[in-house]
Amino acid sequence: MKSTFKKEYEKKILPDGTVELIFKESRLGAIYGAALSGLFTIVLLVVVFWVWLLLTAGIALLIGERHMMTAGGVSIVPTILICAYAIRKLAVKTSTIAVNKEGIIFDRRGWNVLRGGKNVLLFSDISEMGIMEETATPNVVIKSSYIFARAQGKQIPITRHMELALAKALLDEMGLAAASFHS
Repeated sequence: MKSTFKKEYEKKILPDGTVELIFKESRLGAIYGAALSGLFTIVLLVVVFWVWLLLTAGIALLIGERHMMTAGGVSIVPTILICAYAIRKLAVKTSTIAVNKEGIIFDRRGWNVLRGGKNVLLFSDISEMGIMEETATPNVVIKSSYIFARAQGKQIPITRHMELALAKALLDEMGLAAASFHS
C-alpha cells in the first residue's frame, strides 16, 4: 500500500555517501511574523492596489480607454496570481542540509546570506544539537521552530523557521546520517 501523504522534505544519498536533505523553510519566525503582520497587511494592500492599477492601465491601453471597467475586471485575476506568487517567493525558501562524515553543510543565515555560499560545521566542534521553539506571545498562536547546534561557545542556527514536526523529522534524519558515518 502507498501512503497518501507527501513528505515535507526530500532525502538524497549522494555517491560519496553524503545525505542531502531538501526542504522549505520560512524567512520569518514567530516573533517577526507577529510583529510584522499588521504592517505587512497594509503594505500588501497598497502593493496589490498598485499592481491592479498598472495592469488595468496596460489592458485599457490595449483594448481602448472606453473599456476601462472591463480592463479593471479582467486584471483582477492576474493581480491576485502575481501577488500570491510574489508573497510565496518572499516568505518561503527551499534550503539544503548535507551531512557527510566530517560534519554538516548548510545555507548561510542572517547577513552572511548576502555573500552566498554554505556554512560548514564539523562534528568535532558540535557539543549539542536541538530544536528551538518560538512563540510570539502567550496569547498568539503563531509558533515557529528551527534546528540549532551549540559549537565553539555559540548557538548556531542550522535552519530558518519551520513547523515543529518538520524540524523534528530533519533533526532525526541528521542524527541517523551522522550515526551511520560514525558506527
